[in-house]
Amino acid sequence: ADSTWGGPKDCRKGTKVDDKDMDQRVFAPASSLYNTVTMMNSYPTVLVPIPGLHTPLFSAEPYNWKNLETKKNQHSRLRSVVEGLVRLNMGESMVLCSHGGPCTHIFEELTGQVWEKAGPCGYTAISGYVYRVGEDGEIKWECKWVNDCEHVGG
Repeated sequence: ADSTWGGPKDCRKGTKVDDKDMDQRVFAPASSLYNTVTMMNSYPTVLVPIPGLHTPLFSAEPYNWKNLETKKNQHSRLRSVVEGLVRLNMGESMVLCSHGGPCTHIFEELTGQVWEKAGPCGYTAISGYVYRVGEDGEIKWECKWVNDCEHVGG
């Protein structure tokens, strides 16, 4: 809600939207709007359960239109998801698909660099990372390419 499309009256970017003009469901916790178990049952061939990874992928915090997730918390949650998948599939290649916001924040979280270094993530941009596990057991990341759009002529 704090991106360029706008948000609550105290958002930093975009058009401010008055609460009374919003669908009232935006005031419920985000996790109640997207129920992972229900989605898994509705689309079993599309959504695959990830054993050992926390479900749902939402924070336990009751984030909503009036209580937005902080960038720091979102980064931490995204790292948890990515590194949880790595630990479950150690030594394997993986493909993770998402939209620009999470892809951009994953870049920031894994590389420690600001997203402007990578440029905007387009609708079909591809980024590639290589990981290694350090002697301390921590996963170390190297970004091989970021936000590549050559496959769509760009």
